[in-house]
Amino acid sequence: YSMCIRNDHGHFLTAKIGWAHGLPPVHEAEATTLLTAIQWIVTLSLLHVTLESDCKFVLDALSRTQSHYSEYESLLNKCRRLLHNHPNLSLKFIPRQANRVAHCLARASRHYASSHTFEFIPSCIVPIILNEMT
Repeated sequence: YSMCIRNDHGHFLTAKIGWAHGLPPVHEAEATTLLTAIQWIVTLSLLHVTLESDCKFVLDALSRTQSHYSEYESLLNKCRRLLHNHPNLSLKFIPRQANRVAHCLARASRHYASSHTFEFIPSCIVPIILNEMT
């Protein structure tokens, strides 16, 4: 997983990367990443945060409730509860092409043995962020 927190001007604040063992279905991995991001934002006590994701399948699924139990539905329910309890968080779909920072960080995560939080901007995303800010 990878996530980057930027302020409303696009400036880098912090980023987090990590990976898990196994190969879950894509929608389950995306839901896990979203849950991890929500939990991280709650832990940081950030206010008025918009979470951007390029996984429309998961974002659409969050607006529906389903009755069957699965690991995926359990992840979605955890996301729903956190979002309900923290109304200052919102979700937004963005096309994959607009999510280059997250994808660059995800590639970089393969070089780390465990999750890692960046307090300073990783060099791999500097050109992308600078380009997006101009």
